[in-house]
Amino acid sequence: MSKSTSVRLLDPRNGARKECSYALGTKNKSLKYDDDGGLTIYLGNKSPGKEKEANWLPAPEGNFSIWLRTYWPDNAILDGTWKPPVVLKKASDGTGSRAMQ
Repeated sequence: MSKSTSVRLLDPRNGARKECSYALGTKNKSLKYDDDGGLTIYLGNKSPGKEKEANWLPAPEGNFSIWLRTYWPDNAILDGTWKPPVVLKKASDGTGSRAMQ
């Protein structure tokens, strides 16, 4: 199964797509997996640090949407037993995090 996470930047005044969009997926060979085999993706308008940039999707300041696409999904996705992971929002000072709704 192929998975891709992407951020498409839209102009908030008129919804026009800006020149850039970013995506990370299973074809990205530079992704760094966590020690437990999980994958942490960082989204934000500032780099999470050089050592985490392989897993960083640049995003605009303020609100933005996250889209998860799956290609040729397995049954767990089709029947709804697989759920996407919880998105956590870090505090602006880097301390603590909270689940997004």
